[in-house]
Order: sequence, then structure tokens, then C-alpha cells
Amino acid sequence: MQLFNNGLNPTISVAAVAKQDISAGTFLAQGVGSFEVRGKAVKIDSHPNHVPIALLQNCEIQRSIKCGEIVTFNDVALPDSLAYRAWKHTHSKTLKIV
Repeated sequence: MQLFNNGLNPTISVAAVAKQDISAGTFLAQGVGSFEVRGKAVKIDSHPNHVPIALLQNCEIQRSIKCGEIVTFNDVALPDSLAYRAWKHTHSKTLKIV
């Protein structure tokens, strides 16, 4: 059995994609397993502003998102968390963005 290893400088992420139109002001309790978003594997350098689906916890949508759109950091207000800080650290090392 071989496991997927994304390495110390990841190149692949699981972006949140809207399953339906989501209005600004919508509160998301969670991304993984929700009715609002699904995950899609993306190359980080092709979608540098995407929000990983697992970071969508207890957050508010700031900009309306159409069905099928990848959720970006401009679309949401994320609360501080260890996972969010880890993503920012990893992402800044990988792309020098965020």
C-alpha cells in the first residue's frame, strides 16, 4: 500500500467549491461534510487564493459565491485557528503569498 505524500512544500490541496449558490452573510459551521461546499483537488500554484475545505469552520461568507466557484480567502472571514496559522505558514513557504 502506498500513501500520498505531499511533502514539506505541498503542491496539491483540497479546495472548497460551492455546491450551490451561497449568499453573503451565510454562516458555515463546517466545510467538510456540509451541504454548501465540496472538496476538489487543485494545484496550489494554479489556485493560490483558494480556501482548503477543512479550514471552513465557524466562518462567515463575506461575498456571494456561485455554484461551482472555488471559495477564496476574499470570500470568507475565517476565525483564527491552529490549522489556519499552519496553512498560512506552509503557504507562504510554498508560494510566498498569503
